[in-house]
Amino acid sequence: HLNKIKDGDSGHEKDTLDEILEELKGKKVLIAEDNALNRIVAIKSMKDWGMEIDQCENGREAVSMVEKKSYDAILMDLQMPEMDGYEATRAIRNLPDEKKRSIPVIALTASALMDIRSQAKEYKMDDILIKPFKPDDLARMLHRVIVGKKE
Repeated sequence: HLNKIKDGDSGHEKDTLDEILEELKGKKVLIAEDNALNRIVAIKSMKDWGMEIDQCENGREAVSMVEKKSYDAILMDLQMPEMDGYEATRAIRNLPDEKKRSIPVIALTASALMDIRSQAKEYKMDDILIKPFKPDDLARMLHRVIVGKKE
């Protein structure tokens, strides 16, 4: 189900954006992204929505943070120094703690190439968000992987 929500394609969405944002309040998200500007933009939106955010700059840090703390979702840039998003996701999927292994991972990438989608699926990522993205798209995707999977 690696699909990007297209602009205006909210016909199948059962919740309004306000309801979605309400359900995201208090959720914990880790953003692993080496580009400071991309991190800042995403973090500002998520903090405005009342979410708790941790951040790091590479996959190795992301894995270490997930080992120490529980998250409702992870935004994982695919191209980072030291350990890329694919390898970090693989490491998370192999953690001994079943709850941590199943944390939803949303891949962040500037590429819309199909091989990225198949690779993301192969590495057991839950979805892909193409950069630059709109805050509404981020909110809907976070809601889908955090709240939607519990329904």
